[in-house]
Amino acid sequence: MGLLENDKIGMLDGYLSLQERVYEILRDQILSGKLPPNASLNTNQLSKQMNVSRTPVRDAVNKLVSLGLAVKITYKEARVADFMSEEMYEIFCARSALEGIAARSASRYMSSDDKEKLVWFSNRSEECYLTGDENGFMEVDQELHFLIYKSLKTPILQDMAKQLYLISKRNRDAGYHLVGRGEEVVKEHAELAEAINRGDAEGAERIGASHHFNTIVNLQKKFEMMKHESPKSKRV
Repeated sequence: MGLLENDKIGMLDGYLSLQERVYEILRDQILSGKLPPNASLNTNQLSKQMNVSRTPVRDAVNKLVSLGLAVKITYKEARVADFMSEEMYEIFCARSALEGIAARSASRYMSSDDKEKLVWFSNRSEECYLTGDENGFMEVDQELHFLIYKSLKTPILQDMAKQLYLISKRNRDAGYHLVGRGEEVVKEHAELAEAINRGDAEGAERIGASHHFNTIVNLQKKFEMMKHESPKSKRV
């Protein structure tokens, strides 16, 4: 396959355990699309490619399954989750609710300095959109949302919000490329920053939740388009 040929692991990599390092490599391969939806996650094959034993690979795959990035086929084998599987849909819905809670907290507890940063990130996302800087747009999008998560009072919810953000990254990026969605995201960022800055808790929660829910709707549209564009439908 060659997908993981540059990711062979020797001894423990820095301070990460072997299982954690294997997990991060597989997670990044999935999020980048190098391991596409429905790709097999065969522990025997992966352990040979990564030059490690089966145990850390099996543990890493089980973690991917628990996070919704993979699904079990049999007791011994898993595959990368579908573009819009039921597992991913649940993750997106959970993130939508958590985004609303985080935005409400930000409207109440975010410092003046962080509010200024939030406005800057919002403006920067518009600049990146207008100049076609997709990588810059995605980077500032993460900065904006992670800044909002800082206002969550419960550390476990902060960690969960970040995890859900990273897990949904592949599908969210795909939704951004639907016609008109990029412009909508810029507008929603501006509305969210404005609501947080004026201390509008209810408005911030509503905008935060709907901002991500709109991504779910657009992803469902893309999923339907992909089904209609299948090889079978293209035959003449």
